[in-house]
Amino acid sequence: MPLKLSELPPDLCNAILKAAQLRASEKNKSMTVSEVIIGGMVRSSVKGNSLMMKLLLELLGESPDIKLREREVKLKEAAASPDDEDKGDGIDVQIYLPDNERGDGNA
Repeated sequence: MPLKLSELPPDLCNAILKAAQLRASEKNKSMTVSEVIIGGMVRSSVKGNSLMMKLLLELLGESPDIKLREREVKLKEAAASPDDEDKGDGIDVQIYLPDNERGDGNA
């Protein structure tokens, strides 16, 4: 959210700054909403809030869960590479149809 706090109504601006535990100074009001939110998340994480730390890591793409999913996708992509598409699954299947005994050659 690139919107600057100074562009918001004063009551909303002050509420956001208070929630992020910042003082309502001109310097802080020149920050964007996203800067204040991320700053608040970092502050809360540093104080020991494990849920906020997990959320922050997920937003940064550093979560162990996200890393594991990325590895799984890479392995699946490697296993299904385009070179293997025409090879099939390695099983050669032949189908034999019985003679219909009509003598017309159609099975």
